[in-house]
Amino acid sequence: MRLLRRSVGYALAVGLIFLAAVYIIARILPPPAVRVTPAPSNVIVDRHGELLYEWIDPAGAIQHPLPLDAMSPYCVQATLAAEDKRFYHHVGVDPIAILRSLYRHWRWQEPLTGASTLTQQLVRLTRLSEDERYERSLRRKVKEAWFAFRLERHMDKAHILEAYLNHAYYGNFAIGMEAAARAYFGQPARALDLAQCAMLAGLPQSPTELNPLIHPDHAKARQTYVLQRMVEAGYISPEEAQRAQEEPLIFASTPFPIQAPHFVMWVQNQAESTLGVDRIRRGGWKIVTSLDLGLQERTEHTVREHLARLRHDPHAPPHRRVTSGAVVVLDTHNGDVLAMVGSPDYFNRENAGAVNGTLTPRQSGSAIKPFVYAAAFDPELPHPWAPPTLILDAHTVFSDTKGMPYVPKNFDQRWHGWVPARVALAASLNVPAVKALRHAGIARFLALAQRVGLDSLIRSPARGPALALGVGEVSLLELTRAYGLLARGGKTLPVHGILAIYDAQGRRVWERPTEEGTQVLDPRVAYLITDILADRYARIPTYGLNSSLEWDRRAAVKTGTTTDWRDAWTIGYSPDRVVGVWVGNWDNTPMMGLTGGSGAAPIWHAVMSAAHENVPRKDFPRPKGIRTVRVCAQTGLPATPDCPLVREDIVLAGVPFAWAESEDAFYTATSHAGSAGIYPTPTLPPLTTIPGVISPEPEAVYRLSPTLPQEEQMLALEVQADPGSWVTFRVDGQEVGTRGRPPYRVWWALEPGAHVATFELRLANGQTRTFRVRFRVEKDGRD
Repeated sequence: MRLLRRSVGYALAVGLIFLAAVYIIARILPPPAVRVTPAPSNVIVDRHGELLYEWIDPAGAIQHPLPLDAMSPYCVQATLAAEDKRFYHHVGVDPIAILRSLYRHWRWQEPLTGASTLTQQLVRLTRLSEDERYERSLRRKVKEAWFAFRLERHMDKAHILEAYLNHAYYGNFAIGMEAAARAYFGQPARALDLAQCAMLAGLPQSPTELNPLIHPDHAKARQTYVLQRMVEAGYISPEEAQRAQEEPLIFASTPFPIQAPHFVMWVQNQAESTLGVDRIRRGGWKIVTSLDLGLQERTEHTVREHLARLRHDPHAPPHRRVTSGAVVVLDTHNGDVLAMVGSPDYFNRENAGAVNGTLTPRQSGSAIKPFVYAAAFDPELPHPWAPPTLILDAHTVFSDTKGMPYVPKNFDQRWHGWVPARVALAASLNVPAVKALRHAGIARFLALAQRVGLDSLIRSPARGPALALGVGEVSLLELTRAYGLLARGGKTLPVHGILAIYDAQGRRVWERPTEEGTQVLDPRVAYLITDILADRYARIPTYGLNSSLEWDRRAAVKTGTTTDWRDAWTIGYSPDRVVGVWVGNWDNTPMMGLTGGSGAAPIWHAVMSAAHENVPRKDFPRPKGIRTVRVCAQTGLPATPDCPLVREDIVLAGVPFAWAESEDAFYTATSHAGSAGIYPTPTLPPLTTIPGVISPEPEAVYRLSPTLPQEEQMLALEVQADPGSWVTFRVDGQEVGTRGRPPYRVWWALEPGAHVATFELRLANGQTRTFRVRFRVEKDGRD
């Protein structure tokens, strides 16, 4: 109790001293008539000096002042709740807030923040001189407090609030609520709803770190905070707050002259982080960026042209919808961003054009697989895999994180038998990828993902075997940077958008640091992955020889497609450039049959060609510690004198690796001369179709629709087997049908209840197999 009284006394004493200082010092200060003079323009240029954007300081012309009654009431309420809940109860300075801040600073060493009223913030923005505005001193705080006190005596609360809402900085070059509404949502401030206002009202606290186009997670958290404060203040109900929090926000902007808008907004955010918002807003800065405007314009044209072609494809499904795409081009030597297209049209509000698609996390699909295999190739594993390692691509039931069956299938809905890891990765087979993740272990894979900079994936809640197929979210910039790491032999690729910053006197105050990068992946493993991704023959089973992945130079490339065609990816690299492409819809609607190969790869091919003009041809350097081995093409096993056809592959020299997915069969490649030893030679089934159940999936739940006749609701019972097989289909012991040639499929009318489907196979080679699958049918969503 004594400590509490002492603490309160301390806080009161300091607060009274501060208020007294306000009065004493203010006696010698002039009245609050100082107006801020316009600051010189800031300019952003590309690497060749071409102008991208010029913007004016808040004191200049880019403002849209509005009367208070022309703004959405939600925006006014959200601002008061977030910034100054006692606005109508203080006289410009809030003694309670000051005492609370002082006490927290003394008791818990918290920073002295949170005590400034809206009136004080307005004074700082409009009444202090240029030098004073950015000065951090007690004198400035006292002067600010006195001006706020004087201002409250000469202006009513409504006009002070109106002035603040017209002068506050919201980031994204937006000064005032009206400019912010147009910059983020392409709407006037009077038209904003609760969710939009709560988002904007939270930005002035830290417009750089809370920019929803650059840091959507941070902005969303701040919006949630503002909504909670509005509930506490009695402006809205908890139900209204919940609905606003769940509302998807569509970001767009009112058109204005600018080149490479997504890149410029990203760079402006970087500049503010580097020098500070207050310092940047003094004006007079010249920001020289890494962008190549010529390449940027060609990339923008390619994206728009290809998306238009996809939308008007006469052979496309009738309901195909493809509205957005994003591209990033990086220099693999220094991480310079040479081109960045965040969407086809920054100003398209209908399709959330202002959202930067290179920064927004999305499910990656198979584009994540190179890092799954990199984890499986880790020489620290007891029996690491290698490109020749044989993996059985067959019907396999895994368990997810809830212990439920997980049965991945390939894009072509077929099994391919025993395939080497080289083909499994290059042709993007799914079961081998999940087996690779199982072999490496999820912890090892996630540790690698963190080292290569896939931060969004680490934050993503997705876990389990499906991680191997890209259910975790990553941003295009993160994944492209990680592929750039592979091009650099396992060294990190620091990404840069700014080359240098010059002040108003032409002095260089900042320049891009020279960074070598950190070795986070064994350079030999990086080379194995690169060699596989650059193998045009290994990808034939899925892509053929004439896909858009074929290029006139050697390049390592991988596609990705997510569930229901929602995301299409292609990322690939040469020794000099890495290009990442994403195509999809921002409302997450499916694109009806569009894959990474058809949706994103043509853009990748065109941009890669443009990015390599005047860049000499070169191949990927082969690091030390790589050994060539001879493989029998017919069996996939080590070549013997009796093998009629031999191919070569590469492995890590001196590292024992698993010759097949079974860990007790492995092959040792040594760095010295001598024949390879096999310990022991694995016995593998022939490379034929592997029998297995295609439908239904184990423990699947089907629901009868109340809008369709029950007799018309059917379930396909289907297996895969070689031609010449005979299949008998049963449900709950009752025969449903038989088939003697592909497709081995019959139809069964759905009946409510728990069921067991039995598939009795007499294979073409005379062997017999039986499969049983449990599933359930529910009526109207209930038993």
